[in-house]
Amino acid sequence: MKRSNKTIFPFLIPLWFCILLILNVIPIGNDLNKELSGNKILEFRIDYLVHSLTILCFAWLNLVARSRRQMSLKLIPFSLLVLSSAALYELVQYFIPWRSFNPVDMFYGYVGAALAILFVWLDGILHKDARVLSNQSKLELKISLTDSQEIG
Repeated sequence: MKRSNKTIFPFLIPLWFCILLILNVIPIGNDLNKELSGNKILEFRIDYLVHSLTILCFAWLNLVARSRRQMSLKLIPFSLLVLSSAALYELVQYFIPWRSFNPVDMFYGYVGAALAILFVWLDGILHKDARVLSNQSKLELKISLTDSQEIG
């Protein structure tokens, strides 16, 4: 039985949430941890970038769902999801003996959440403007057709 994107897509945001939660509780080992925190791009630690990008992926999933006219989250529930995720993924590490809580990691999770919220908000504004323009065009066309019928 083949599943369409319509049945799969609503599960991608919860799936990504669970994947990130699992990745934040499993032991990653010292070698990988040293590699992520030791490598830098322009004096910026890669693990901080990873924290931001993993949260930012929520925006991509939500925007793709919206563009395909699938079930997507409105701005307030989306904001609550990404902000709580940024906190949860780091706070859960406080209670796991083989992981360590790092407030700087949480900060960069919030940076990713802020960017994700910004992108979803901007997309909502752009789509709202497009709907208004579309409705105006339809109204103008209707008026034009009514005028041409009255003349003819």
